[in-house]
Parts: sequence; C-alpha cells; structure tokens
Amino acid sequence: MGDPPRRASAEGEAMYQKAKAADDAGKASSAIKKYKLVADKYPFAPSAAQARFRQAELLEQNGARVTGFYRLAVGEGIEKKEENFADEVMQQVSGG
Repeated sequence: MGDPPRRASAEGEAMYQKAKAADDAGKASSAIKKYKLVADKYPFAPSAAQARFRQAELLEQNGARVTGFYRLAVGEGIEKKEENFADEVMQQVSGG
C-alpha cells in the first residue's frame, strides 16, 4: 500500500503539477488556490516551498502584498525524553 509520507508527498507533487498547468494556461486564480493547497496540505512535499513562492508571485502580480513566509522543518520543536530502562527497573525493584 506504500507508506503514508511517500503517498502524501506523491499527492503533493501531483497537486503541484495541476497548479503549474493552471498557471501555464494563464488561470491565475485557479493556480493560486492550487499552489496554496499544496503548501498548506503537503508542507513537506519537495515542491511545497516552490508552490508557496509561486503563489506569492501570482498574488503580487494581482496587486496583493506578501508580508512574510513560514518555514517548517521536520521534527522542529520536538524534544525527546532520554530514558534508561535499566534505571527504571532498578527504581521499581528497590521500591523507589
């Protein structure tokens, strides 16, 4: 069935291609919506950053003003607790 991250990435890339096709056809409004969908729904897809950038370019061409970008990184802000199983067992055995 394939693992979910790869499937999501493939779906993101397929949506990016649809957005690019709309962009190439001159359908800016449709392309902007599709680029937004790629960047929002598939933020870790390889083309997500390019989608967000192209969305900003199209919005700017249509008179909108871009005020900032957000960058996401896998695992950012997640702290993993270091645990020692042997210490936990000894603590339980000794009644502490």
